[in-house]
Amino acid sequence: MQGLTPGGLLGALAVCALPTFLCAEKVLAFTIALTGRMNLTGHIFVGLGDAAAGVLLGLGAAACGGMVLTPMIRAALGKTAKKLTAALFLGAVVLAGYASYTVHPYTPAYPKRLLANHLHHTEVDTSATGSNAADHPVMRVVNASWAFGGADSTSLSMLLPHLGIKSGGRRLPATGREWSVVFPVHSMLEVHAYPARPLEAPIVPVLPYVKLVGEEGRAGGMYERVLQLEVYSDAPCWGLLNITGPLRSWDVTPELNPHKTASGGVEHVVRWTTEAAQTPWPLELVVGPGEKLRLELHVAYLHATEPLKGIRSRLPDWATLSYECTSYVSIWEF
Repeated sequence: MQGLTPGGLLGALAVCALPTFLCAEKVLAFTIALTGRMNLTGHIFVGLGDAAAGVLLGLGAAACGGMVLTPMIRAALGKTAKKLTAALFLGAVVLAGYASYTVHPYTPAYPKRLLANHLHHTEVDTSATGSNAADHPVMRVVNASWAFGGADSTSLSMLLPHLGIKSGGRRLPATGREWSVVFPVHSMLEVHAYPARPLEAPIVPVLPYVKLVGEEGRAGGMYERVLQLEVYSDAPCWGLLNITGPLRSWDVTPELNPHKTASGGVEHVVRWTTEAAQTPWPLELVVGPGEKLRLELHVAYLHATEPLKGIRSRLPDWATLSYECTSYVSIWEF
């Protein structure tokens, strides 16, 4: 520390005070964001993306006082500074790599969080003799699958053996819409889908559906078709309706808010939660003459079914279910 007088030290501190003040706010915000993500997903991450975030956080923190601290550390270490710094850096890298592959990242206090969706695809049963007594379309389950979601950088593969899924078992292609009801968490999830048996008895007597209850023409600057629909759920639920096609207007909002898909198409998405049961939701859509719309309906029920209880019972003590549901998905064209 020769040559560094108290006055020089105070001068150096004064020179770096302003950048330190400006950087400290950013570092604090970054730390809060990472802490929030850990609260959501349950542990400190070991993946490449999280390692990069950690390095950037460390560099940002060091940069706050680096203008002063680096000369001080170098002066204190003397000629051995370069070799010692390199050795410490190499040792830290080796230790981090060893810990990433040997230290289990989860504990009962900080578990891995799993989302489980027992997904059923349904359609109108054309073999049924008309509608039922309440004029509901008769629906049937076409197929079923499990959609598991994980929100952190450790793969779900470490949990699959505990769920009775063998390594290399038949995995279904993920559509990216298995968790669309849970917004915006669905965009963060790693999704694994596997074949499953449908529920022996549906959660609700009447499966969710969309029904056309009326249609009328409307003249103006251009002739339009007004479709009067009903969206029905037999019990409280989380729901999503994805509308694709040349939709001109609807009665959900004054203005359309189209969302562009990865394939270049356009979709209109409505999400909702409701405590109402057996109450149709009236919906009005406007299209041009001869134009058709495609509606994809997702309805999720939070009932504790036997299959979901079975998933929960097989989880190890270092894992937990953050969200579990049974969903019914159907496609409609009008």
